[in-house]
Amino acid sequence: MQRVLRAGVTSISVPGGTWFTDVGVRDAIKLGLMVGPRMYVAGRMIVTYGCIEDDEPSWEGTPDHSIGKLCNTAAEMVTEVRRQGKHGVNFIKMADSRSGESQMLAKEEIAVVAAEAHRRNLRVGIHSRGTGSTRAAAETGVDWIIHADLATDRDLEAVARAGIPIIPTSTFLAMAVELGERVGAEHVQLDINRMKRHFDLLCELMHKARKLGIKLLVGTDTGNNSFMPHGELHAKELEIFVKYGGYTPLDAIVAATRDNAYAVGLEGQVGELAADRLADIIVLNKDPIADITVLQGGKHLSWVIKDGKIVDLNSHDEMLTFAEAAE
Repeated sequence: MQRVLRAGVTSISVPGGTWFTDVGVRDAIKLGLMVGPRMYVAGRMIVTYGCIEDDEPSWEGTPDHSIGKLCNTAAEMVTEVRRQGKHGVNFIKMADSRSGESQMLAKEEIAVVAAEAHRRNLRVGIHSRGTGSTRAAAETGVDWIIHADLATDRDLEAVARAGIPIIPTSTFLAMAVELGERVGAEHVQLDINRMKRHFDLLCELMHKARKLGIKLLVGTDTGNNSFMPHGELHAKELEIFVKYGGYTPLDAIVAATRDNAYAVGLEGQVGELAADRLADIIVLNKDPIADITVLQGGKHLSWVIKDGKIVDLNSHDEMLTFAEAAE
């Protein structure tokens, strides 16, 4: 998290993890025990047989070290929502099939999770690449959809009617394809052709979503593979929005700041330079409007300011106030 902050990211959404570790890190940052961005976190993804992260043999279920939590009935899902809420998550993550070819979560199951989460003042995000789960998410009140690359035009129209944002997270796919072309698919140990197919579909989605008025938020899948290190690629998605999605650099920056405030539970508080907002600012030594890539990896940061305090970019344990810096 310290790498993330020193890359210029002052708030981050973490959609799934084991042992409630992210809850603990979030609270340590809040309490001032360590330096880091604000964190808006989920627990283990709620899955059924056949979903992403249901990777063990059925007789094993899903061990506690898995980021998926196997729940094969609506009642089990409600219980898991309650358990995660008790342990302090900010939102619930559901997850349908890995690649979206088949729908694994029933519409009724998605609906009960959304209803129980909202009753407990928790939001719900869903990993949904496929058509059925995307439509069901739109019609049952899920708060945001992650990916949606196999969604049909009718599915996207349902998303638009519901006013739900989509987080494409195309960075992981782009990096997998780039690495596969550079070192060979066998070294990446991923199906590069499938990665390329999903990436191309997400680029199409960006154009379709904008025409329908669907808000796209900025995410990356950072941390899910060795070639997705924290602190390096959080702004890569902006480059993809500009290069492939028809965004201007300023449009992409707005998506990553003002609009992304929703994905970290801080809408109206961050992402805008205005009175009564949290004082989060980054200062760069190059112009991101001229070249959107200068935002990546913190290489061109002069200042990172969080809550009105200047982050020491060279230290791992110190933050300075404006007054202290001036002195």
